[in-house]
Amino acid sequence: FPWKGAADLVAAGANLPGCDIEIIGGDSSRIRQLQELASGTGATVRFSGHLPHAQAMQRVLGACIAVLPNRADTDSAFTSPIKLFEYMAAGCAIVVSDLPPMREILDQGDAQWTTPGDPQSIAAAIAVLVKDPDRARRLGDSVRVKSRQYTWQARAARLHAVLAGMGKHP
Repeated sequence: FPWKGAADLVAAGANLPGCDIEIIGGDSSRIRQLQELASGTGATVRFSGHLPHAQAMQRVLGACIAVLPNRADTDSAFTSPIKLFEYMAAGCAIVVSDLPPMREILDQGDAQWTTPGDPQSIAAAIAVLVKDPDRARRLGDSVRVKSRQYTWQARAARLHAVLAGMGKHP
């Protein structure tokens, strides 16, 4: 879907020589469109298409940096960013669009924030982490710990506590 910002990430790759970007998902028509956007210079951009969830998560677990380049769009405003939770649990340093749903989960220091829909901003945020791998590792470790509060079990416990508290008041 265009609001997910994959085209912006592909465009950002032109400014990231030496980087390897893998785009997971998309049908063959969309992949062809994105391949046409990829420049012959900059990052190597690979398109894996749809993968079974377990296989996609294996790829994420092997990544240093995960990018969530959502655009400022109605769909982004009401998204529940499952990919963000997966990236956090995998311990990836995260580059993410500065949008309200992401700010509800991540604090300023948890990620490299980008301007939605701006490939230059995405490239700059990735470059910061590439140039400072220790920072990238620290961010990944930090969000991995933070992800524990977003598991289904943690959410169920919070909901149970709220519901139990409601029963104590008339």
